[in-house]
Amino acid sequence: MKPVYYTDEEYQEILEGVEQLTREAEELPYPQAKELVQSLLQYLDVMHREALARLTASIRKAHPGLEEKIHSDFAAGTLFSLYDLLESGESRRRASRMGFVPLEEVGILTPVRQTTWCEAGQLANFDEEQLYAKELGGANVLIVKIDEHLYALQNACIDSALPMQFGHLEGHHLICPWHGCRYDLTTGALLDQPGKEIHSYPVRMAPDGSFQVGITK
Repeated sequence: MKPVYYTDEEYQEILEGVEQLTREAEELPYPQAKELVQSLLQYLDVMHREALARLTASIRKAHPGLEEKIHSDFAAGTLFSLYDLLESGESRRRASRMGFVPLEEVGILTPVRQTTWCEAGQLANFDEEQLYAKELGGANVLIVKIDEHLYALQNACIDSALPMQFGHLEGHHLICPWHGCRYDLTTGALLDQPGKEIHSYPVRMAPDGSFQVGITK
């Protein structure tokens, strides 16, 4: 099969598209989605960096002159430079303009987190707009039913262990009984302090009306 080639301009557009999608992923309102995307990107980074580093070492040992050709190619030079594997000044400048994280700024690899789906009861046994506390998979979870839809949140006010089941609801807002903090039931976001949130858990329903809560560790 004939390989597909792109022009330098098209390759630049692809890189910019990756950057844009990464920024959009960082702005997702769902904590678990952001954590998953971050872990995925970190593992892809390590996978590519390790393979390219081995390839670079082989090139330098067996074909010293080939490295200069890689420097001069826009796509190859940019890719190798993104992983700090080439010393070409121009290719490194291109990489820095792309805004990718250099090697010295790559943090500890985030471990892949596992989700355990825990049986949590029957939808019919939960009253509307009531707060129910349950221990599920080692987590203290607050479950709320509104308009036949279930929400599951961390049963503790932010940065504390104070339980939330004694609070009250105002529509889809959960009000902490201790501090008066207001949380969005759909995301766990702390409405009074944008950027802060308590953990929200996914809920999945079964045809018989039972449901499970996903506990990620």
